[in-house]
Amino acid sequence: MNDRRVTPLAGVLSVVLFVIGVFVLESGDTPGDDATGAEIAAYFADTLDRLAIGALLWGVGIIALIWFLDGLRTHILPASDQLARLTYGFGFAAALFILASVMPDVAGALASDNLDRKLDPGAAEAFDSMGDAFFIAAEIMLAGFFSAVGLAAVRGRSLPMWLGWISLALAVVALILPIGWAVVIFAFPLWILVVSALMWMRREPSPAISG
Repeated sequence: MNDRRVTPLAGVLSVVLFVIGVFVLESGDTPGDDATGAEIAAYFADTLDRLAIGALLWGVGIIALIWFLDGLRTHILPASDQLARLTYGFGFAAALFILASVMPDVAGALASDNLDRKLDPGAAEAFDSMGDAFFIAAEIMLAGFFSAVGLAAVRGRSLPMWLGWISLALAVVALILPIGWAVVIFAFPLWILVVSALMWMRREPSPAISG
């Protein structure tokens, strides 16, 4: 299959697996933000299978996402070699942190299963907090990603200019940590779907543009 077809298909697949993974991970009685350590420990003691399946779905989705990012890098390359590298680099880092954000929960459930007892409340809270920290790291890396891809669109016309301005706005929002989570959960997947559709409909390769 033509690489210009594989890239958008990989983008759509990554979003589909991300959404399914969220449903799997969030199904059941997940602890809230104000959950106690004992409640989190009880959650880990009974959710290993579900968390492992959800993490696997996200993992395969991340593979598809990296494939998409490499195709996006190639698409931007004629406009700017540096911005193409930065887009891929920041996107790759964000993808790994997104995957890492669910792994502490899997580790907590695995530890509880191996110990054949509930974790100590303090240990359970530590596992839970690590996932939040990785998620914040993903927000920060997405700020770099949207900055690079936004500049590539605005300056080099590698993508529509309107999408470039939206991307630059998302870069700012991603740095506002209390609301940056929405960029990871909602804006980034929607952005991938829009770009995938644009790349699918594109008939000819992008012309080389200096800059």
